[in-house]
Amino acid sequence: MSDRMIDLLIISPTPTHPANAGNRARIRALLECFEESGVDFHFAFFRQEDGDEKAMAARWGADRCSFLDFRRPEREYSLGQRLRNKLCRLAGRPSSIPYRIDDWCGPRLIDAVRELAERQRPGCVMVEYVFFSKLFDCFSEGVYKVLDTHDIVSDRDKMFSDRGWNPEWFYTTRGQEAVGINRADCVIAIQSGEAAHFRGMTSVPVVTVGHIVELRPPVVPITPVPTVMFLGSGNTVNQEALKYLLEEIWPSIRAAVPNAVLEVYGAICKFAGTPAAGVSLMGGVNDLTAAYGRAWVVVSPLRMGTGLKIKSIEALGLGKALVSAPAGYTGLEDGLGTAYLPGDLPSEFIENCVNLLCDAPARKSLEASAYDFASRWNERQRDELLRVLEMGGATREPKATRPRNGGRPN
Repeated sequence: MSDRMIDLLIISPTPTHPANAGNRARIRALLECFEESGVDFHFAFFRQEDGDEKAMAARWGADRCSFLDFRRPEREYSLGQRLRNKLCRLAGRPSSIPYRIDDWCGPRLIDAVRELAERQRPGCVMVEYVFFSKLFDCFSEGVYKVLDTHDIVSDRDKMFSDRGWNPEWFYTTRGQEAVGINRADCVIAIQSGEAAHFRGMTSVPVVTVGHIVELRPPVVPITPVPTVMFLGSGNTVNQEALKYLLEEIWPSIRAAVPNAVLEVYGAICKFAGTPAAGVSLMGGVNDLTAAYGRAWVVVSPLRMGTGLKIKSIEALGLGKALVSAPAGYTGLEDGLGTAYLPGDLPSEFIENCVNLLCDAPARKSLEASAYDFASRWNERQRDELLRVLEMGGATREPKATRPRNGGRPN
């Protein structure tokens, strides 16, 4: 591990390998952009979730990776909060006491990052997620601090409680989120609506950098069977989306196209119950490109959520015909009706899916537009990402002087 000063240190609770979730794919894409642009970076992954550390070391170079232990601190409740939780349980109502912004960032992690900071001496540090923004305290004032937010976390609990669900993941108040945001010298939002939210709580620059996607020109699906694809993790938002798809969308598509098949991929399959007619539960998948290669139409029936739906822009980058409910295309509105088709209501969702399954020329035209949109999208995101680093004075070497992967095989 090098002890010389580097341009950029990226600190993440999310691994880049395997890239089987949207946030993992995003971070991996950021690193690939830095690498291709000649940015001298070091990637520090702390083990909030499982990752393939051998694959990460092989991909980025063992000398460009650090792996840090992590244990989430036990959450502390006041007496009043404990009573509130108990009363909500007795009444059968969801209980949501917002986290404080640093509740997941314990002293052991801070000590490990402080040691890493002294060893790497970066000119710029990028921290993933606002609830780990306290890690900026490990660096001197002269280090340029960039926060990659991924999502709005203030009032996320209300999105769940309004539906009678217990909130998931991290949620806090607007005031606590502002504390984290204002620790940075520059804030990255994943889509323009969230950028406006963050600008309302800080005077530091806020830059929008969406997900940079893999680009593959449209190809003929590898199966002759009209195939619809839905991909998702097992979170509550995806569970609700799958239920909506199976109960209100799929039966009508199947009635109109009797030989159509719905292939469901990812951990969401565990929540699908007994498959309906024409539904295939494919389970987890390591090769997403092969899975997408089977799809005639990709669907995003999400009706709630924050951030940018990475699955949607990924489908466009692979030249797939996409039909999406509104929450699935938030942040991608520039492509509405040209790069993908909307499904704001069940009837519209069904009609657009059926038309694409039955009308090959229309589907091919949409695929070409999807790919063109994603290509232009990538250019904008790369330009904005590199502008963030240039604002902090990060330097770049010409591409030819830096071998990909640090000279190591993929």
